[in-house]
Amino acid sequence: MPSAVFAQSTDFIAQWSNSGAGWTDSNRLWAEVSSDAFPESSATYFCDTSRVNGTDRIYHSISNLYPETGTIKWNFSVVCNAKNSSVNNFKIMLFANDSVPDSDDYSAFAIGTGLKTGIYSQLCLLKYSGKDFDILAATDIMFDNTKNIKELEVQRTSAGEWFINGESVYTEPEPTMYVADYITIEYKHTATGNLAFNILPKEFSFEYTGNTISARLFGACITGKGEVTLNVDGRISKESASDAANYSLNSVNPDSLRFLGNRVVLYFPAESFNSTQLTLSAKNITQVDGTKMADYQEVLYMPLFGDIVINEIMCDVSPSPANLPAVKYIEIFNPTKYDFNLKNCYFLAGDYQYAFPEIQLTAGEYMLICRSDSLDAYAKTVKKFDDSKIVTKNKKLSLINQAGNIVDSLTYTLELYNDKIKSQGGYSLERIDPKNLFMVEGNWTASLDIAGGTPGRVNSTLATVPDNKPPCILSTSVIDNNTIKIVFSKNIIVDASKVLLNGKVSTECTVNLNSITAKFANQLKEGTNTLKISPIADFVGNLSADTSVTFSYYRLKLVNVYAASNYQLCFVFNNDLSLTSTSVFFVENTECSTIKVDGEKVFVGFAKSFVKDSKLTASAVRIKDIYGNALDSVSSTFVYHNTERFDILITEVLFHPLSGEKRFLEIYNNSPYPIPLNQYSIVFYDNKGERKQSIVNTEYLLQPQQYAVITPDTAGIQERYTCGGLMIQHSKLPAFDNTRGSIVLLNAFGAVLDSMIYDKTESNTLEINVQGVSLERVGFNRNSTDLAAWKFATSAADYATPGLPNSHTESSPSSSLSNSVTIVNELFTPDGDGYNDEVEIVVSSSNDDTAADVSIYDSNGVHRCTLATRTNIGTYASFLWNGKSDSGDFCKSGIYVIYVKTISPNGKTNVYKKVCVLNRK
Repeated sequence: MPSAVFAQSTDFIAQWSNSGAGWTDSNRLWAEVSSDAFPESSATYFCDTSRVNGTDRIYHSISNLYPETGTIKWNFSVVCNAKNSSVNNFKIMLFANDSVPDSDDYSAFAIGTGLKTGIYSQLCLLKYSGKDFDILAATDIMFDNTKNIKELEVQRTSAGEWFINGESVYTEPEPTMYVADYITIEYKHTATGNLAFNILPKEFSFEYTGNTISARLFGACITGKGEVTLNVDGRISKESASDAANYSLNSVNPDSLRFLGNRVVLYFPAESFNSTQLTLSAKNITQVDGTKMADYQEVLYMPLFGDIVINEIMCDVSPSPANLPAVKYIEIFNPTKYDFNLKNCYFLAGDYQYAFPEIQLTAGEYMLICRSDSLDAYAKTVKKFDDSKIVTKNKKLSLINQAGNIVDSLTYTLELYNDKIKSQGGYSLERIDPKNLFMVEGNWTASLDIAGGTPGRVNSTLATVPDNKPPCILSTSVIDNNTIKIVFSKNIIVDASKVLLNGKVSTECTVNLNSITAKFANQLKEGTNTLKISPIADFVGNLSADTSVTFSYYRLKLVNVYAASNYQLCFVFNNDLSLTSTSVFFVENTECSTIKVDGEKVFVGFAKSFVKDSKLTASAVRIKDIYGNALDSVSSTFVYHNTERFDILITEVLFHPLSGEKRFLEIYNNSPYPIPLNQYSIVFYDNKGERKQSIVNTEYLLQPQQYAVITPDTAGIQERYTCGGLMIQHSKLPAFDNTRGSIVLLNAFGAVLDSMIYDKTESNTLEINVQGVSLERVGFNRNSTDLAAWKFATSAADYATPGLPNSHTESSPSSSLSNSVTIVNELFTPDGDGYNDEVEIVVSSSNDDTAADVSIYDSNGVHRCTLATRTNIGTYASFLWNGKSDSGDFCKSGIYVIYVKTISPNGKTNVYKKVCVLNRK
């Protein structure tokens, strides 16, 4: 057998190429061998990684290598002075089939370290496929900070047997042909691993018989939305493999493709995947020597809607089922005549996504998605599923096929059990009729089996449930300025004449199972549009009613411009954007240097910082949204103001809401500048010092002297209380402690703007129930971390004033004391100790001839005391109540209403009702 020695010693080294940012000539990729590194080597240079940061690689090109024809040998000297780990390691890709060695998307055999806990320091033989790898064998060769030179000799025979330093470590079960394009050395380290790794490639040789090598195409699979991957064994010509006309899926050619040596990735139009049975064909493919290969054809089966159904749900195993393992599971069922490979399919439980491994679900077969192997005796199982996501509360479950489309979906609830006892645990939910794809209520019930469920077999509740429910519209969405997508509750049959927009018939309707994409000759109107759909049928003949849907649509507009930092602006539009290559943004005629689109927002950076607190003009030209609307130019003014301490104040907090209701935090713009509420952090510390943080990021501008209310439930707060200011929905507002804690408000740079401390016990000396009562800041100039600066909102204000001036105010910046009544110390203790013995009622007026009546009533409306009757107060008067009735008796502890009526000289009256709390010790 003739031998071909590809390169040796220094010649071998000289043919390596640099790749990436770290291993470059300027960083001394190759260095002279020193006695410390390789004292016995006669080579002139070795691979020096002393200046490499993070991860990098170098590669050596191979040509005319056919690994299946003879023995290949690699020889390296390696020194590794750091203990190998997941962050300090090396890989040598012995031969890799990829045209781009910098890519992570390759297939290769390799040796390497730092792979897995317990064997980090062991040299292992690996097989890569894309970004995934399998450990084929772990050797006894250790890289554990010994600083010794390791001589590595690796061999592979044509039969697929691998030897490392003369010992057989692995034999491939079915040796196949491989494309061998590169040897690649990859190294990864942290600062502790710097200077730790040196490698000297010494020899690479292979034997080649010169026999003709036959390549083949095999193992096609659907790998994504519109994507099919066809595997290649051996070398085929790039020209024939890269011609899209040589491939078809159900007679449709791909729009594009990628030839990656060992595989061809084909991208087809989405509509090509509307059939369960897909025939992939390849023709006119040749080997590298020009020999034409046999035409290839393979039938792929992809589950469509209803081809696999969610058939049974065990969501509660406490108490345990009577005669089943106490394991949660989801049972899926294949009612078709097809066998499906579930690789690249997904199962969703809420926001949790589980990717199926390569596993077959054959015709008529059941499969269990679970966590434990204790269900293996009942049916085929797939594991590593986090069953904590299957809970008794409402949960949406979905099966998604390889193209990203829904195969089956439902939201289950305990009500579906139709049995209060069984819904408490130990019984599964069973689908009654697996052929009824759309009904949930009426098609699910508790298992009738005494074991508690029927995993892997026919459901105990199996019956026919007639589908007589007509389709209805679930949602509508705008695709572009003359195209609408309508989603129905069921698969439907429809034509263009059934769909009208603003009285005009659709010019084109594309139906995809349960959705319609309808195009119209006229563009959508600005404002309200009306979509009317005549009765349409589902697949079993149920007819919908005449349906009219209105929706809003607006042309592209600039909503806001604010400074996200001292050099970056955010332009906010009313629609998501699709910028053109000619879109440009300016500040005072200076063009931006960076552009980043985030939905309806565009963040643009400038080389020069903005002038602080100056009014500047921002503009943009040639803007386009995703609906096709365009703006030639827009402009707006903004002020860059770096928020400082006390620019924004915390003014009110509801930390202990009523049961079923939500908390809120009120803030106030205490500066003279509009402030954008983007990237502000709310930090909460509980009484144990544990920290919770949430970032508020909205397009709202908080105007000077304006309040904003931040809450997870704006609708609920507005229904419960009288509100004002900005209402900001923020689901991640930290959960405040019901008793005590502290809240800190930070700007985008982490600087403290304001903070507060609250303590329910200290602020509520009467120990009254303050659930549902907010804590208000009594003075804007008071130290907010002083407990005395906060009081619970009064009953007269309905116990909270979100977005409005507080019911307790010492010095409100938004109102004067004219024509007002203020209670200075509404919680008082008339016990003669000289502290808080009286409540003070301050009445002020803008007219110096004003008279006032002041009376006290208990919580039942019974009159207890008169403090003033038509008393002239001038512009200001103070009245004191010591807690006694008109008869001189002490009043009981409780809540009292202070009634004040002012009468001006022209006879105009104002009535005020305030609250105080009398507490007798």
